[in-house]
Amino acid sequence: MKIGIVGLRFGAHAHVAAFRRDARCQVEAIAGRDPERAAEVAAELSIPKSHGDWRQLVDDPGIAAISVAVPPAAQPEIVIAALEAGKHVFCEKPLAPTEAEAEQMVNLAIGRRRVNGINFIFPELPLWMALSAALPVTWSPILVYFGITIILGLLDWPGLARAVRSKLLALREEDFANAAVLMGASPARVIRRHLLPSFASHLIA
Repeated sequence: MKIGIVGLRFGAHAHVAAFRRDARCQVEAIAGRDPERAAEVAAELSIPKSHGDWRQLVDDPGIAAISVAVPPAAQPEIVIAALEAGKHVFCEKPLAPTEAEAEQMVNLAIGRRRVNGINFIFPELPLWMALSAALPVTWSPILVYFGITIILGLLDWPGLARAVRSKLLALREEDFANAAVLMGASPARVIRRHLLPSFASHLIA
């Protein structure tokens, strides 16, 4: 199945790699607001096609599914257009800024009989429950949480390192980080005051 990615930040750094881990998927194209940047990202990631407008990606008859990684306010328009074009859709949480928009997206997917999914799955819960049961019953919930986090971190430190790298690469392209750089902030300050606080919760989770 040929996949089209909308989003040059998290889409490029996370969605592309995720789909490429499935042999049934082929990342065929990527789209963003800046044609030159989209072309650069496509070249860096060896993606055959790039577009400076997501509509071009949606209109591509060779693309079977669209993966959307954009701010929530922009997501409904893209998802609805993709579904109306007959594409399957995968998108990020939250699904939409309002309940009405989310319902419209879901109902359209059902009506068009298109597969639709949202990146909101936690298959780790059974493992967390098992580890919690294995830790001392006298531990407080906070100690249990950090105990499980340390165990999982030691078991999967390469995965954690990849997640941290992907998140940092995505965050450094955000407007608040670029604004700090333009105002003269040093790289160390941008990392310490802007990037680290923004992905600390992601790292702990």
